[in-house]
Amino acid sequence: MSTLPLTDSAPPSTSFGHVSARPGRAALSATAVACATLAYAAAIQTGIAVFGPLFEYLAYRTPDPLLHGAVLVLMVLSCLMMPRRLIRPSDTALWIIHASAALPAVIGAQVLTLLTPREAFTFAVHILGAMTLARVITVVLPRAQFGTRLNRSGPDLWILLTCFAVVVYALLIVVAGARPTYVGVLDVYGLRSEFDTRLAAIPMMGYLLPLLHNIVNPLLATRGIFTRNWALLGIGLGGQVLVFLLAGQKGVLFSTVFLIGFAFLYRGNRIPSGAFLLTLLAVSSFGALLVDRLTGTLYAGSVYVRRFLILPGALIVAYVAIFTKLPQTQFADSLLRFMDNPYAVGPSPARIVGLQYIGHAETNANVSFLGHGYLSWGYLGMYVEAAVVGLTLWAVDRAAVGLPPKVCGLLMVMPAVTLSSASAFTSILTHGLAGLVLLLALAPRDDWAPRRQGAPLDRPPLKSNMSAP
Repeated sequence: MSTLPLTDSAPPSTSFGHVSARPGRAALSATAVACATLAYAAAIQTGIAVFGPLFEYLAYRTPDPLLHGAVLVLMVLSCLMMPRRLIRPSDTALWIIHASAALPAVIGAQVLTLLTPREAFTFAVHILGAMTLARVITVVLPRAQFGTRLNRSGPDLWILLTCFAVVVYALLIVVAGARPTYVGVLDVYGLRSEFDTRLAAIPMMGYLLPLLHNIVNPLLATRGIFTRNWALLGIGLGGQVLVFLLAGQKGVLFSTVFLIGFAFLYRGNRIPSGAFLLTLLAVSSFGALLVDRLTGTLYAGSVYVRRFLILPGALIVAYVAIFTKLPQTQFADSLLRFMDNPYAVGPSPARIVGLQYIGHAETNANVSFLGHGYLSWGYLGMYVEAAVVGLTLWAVDRAAVGLPPKVCGLLMVMPAVTLSSASAFTSILTHGLAGLVLLLALAPRDDWAPRRQGAPLDRPPLKSNMSAP
């Protein structure tokens, strides 16, 4: 990781990967990215090999050596196209999506039995191509600034967000009758089903609740972490736990733990690199598998490696395998609702995949924008949704101009995890990405340092280099 002043005034960057102008340093950076990519690919492949005999939907096969080698080269090249360091919000989002959905999907296609080796290679080309398209869009569009500076008094925003959270909790508990219940992290399906039934009493809650746990609570927690305002930190993190106890959404709990861990990457005025993030994921994955091996259990590896890293990618492969044979929606389920949707009556595509791939009709197998793109319009649909994601991340970048990289990094964790399990359009309209653009534009640009240190340390210069590609 690089150590820089913790503002968004990072040194000017060149090309797509923020490569240093010095050839020796650029070569070292590229080597680090390549090694980290291969290590992470090995971790994902090992995880699938370990869980293959235990979960039928992860049935393992030996990949074709030649095609597999070519795919690894493509993976390295795609990671080299990603930003070197996590400075802007789009940098963080692209790396999280790449690591939690795209790269596991590419490796999964090679070693799972869902696609033939040649189909798996074609799949890899399009997945990595779509991710590269999203990255290019965030770089080449104009450097406009959306920050409105309407936040004349910074604390007012935090009071407003806290009030919003209290109102949402009150609606859930008083109006919908939901009650905090702990049933175990892995036994939440009954609680989730009951909560969904109660949620029908408040139609707007389908928009308010995701905005709360994906955007508002993380923003409050981020403010609390970096200013050492323990009240805001408690409201943000406590709210995430309360959402889990009310709704049984374990993804909220896991993502919150990931957010806390992500905060340590920026400790000591450091700007983490994409290579460091991949290396950390690879090491922690092997560590979780080792813990399982030593303890004779499956908890660490199953929760972390299988559920959090492997499954989102495997579901993309499953969507391609299943909806190559079944009708595609032509975006009638999202962007073009005036068109005929072949799944308007009967099981939804997520339920179909849950039955045919996971083996349970009750499983709602939600997939990332890459999988939803294929469901909608084949491989071309992947590029359409990747373009939408790129445009959205560009808007987030423009709204965040002037905010410290550490703030941008943490605020993109939950939305990026959401994009790894939902379509681009659902993420924007339902899961809070549109609201994130507004809140980033309104967020105060200074006073992100601990108050006990006196004057703010994170005040950006008048002209920020954050808007450089």
